[in-house]
Amino acid sequence: MRWSVGAAVGIALLALVTGCGTELTPPGAATPPVAGAPGAGGDGEASPTRSPISVNTAEALEVANKEFDLLAQQDWVGAWKLWSTDAQKEVPQKEFVKANTTCPVSPGAGFQLQKVVPISEVLVELAWRREGSGRVGRGSLRLVDGKWYFQPDGQTLAEYSSGAAKAISNRRENGTCGK
Repeated sequence: MRWSVGAAVGIALLALVTGCGTELTPPGAATPPVAGAPGAGGDGEASPTRSPISVNTAEALEVANKEFDLLAQQDWVGAWKLWSTDAQKEVPQKEFVKANTTCPVSPGAGFQLQKVVPISEVLVELAWRREGSGRVGRGSLRLVDGKWYFQPDGQTLAEYSSGAAKAISNRRENGTCGK
């Protein structure tokens, strides 16, 4: 798991260094005119350029790794505490813990990050895969008041938002209950 995280961090950082957030010219397209050059159009003023995203991906990924490690260790309270305030409001801790204690999905299985995409200085999107089960999902990390929080995707939130009893029932019907 750690190797794939290291690779993901490297890819994300490489993308940032090589110009993530700048406009690229598609293959075969004409090279865009240089502002102020003859034929550039307008009054020679430079068009606004977008700055590269300067998010600290390593700090964000520390939170993702901690979240996934806590889930693999079945520390439901610890994992829930890393969630964003909005996610915590949507899924009460009691419901999250009850659903996962009664009917965990792939108990003990770790996670592998598949994709890490810095969207802005305060948002990093993730795609992950659960080892052993092949289950995949998405999530994001949000920077709020200088601290990163995990934001589960809408599908995960929907699973728990109707309550633990419904989540447990659905898992048993789908054969994803680990107990």
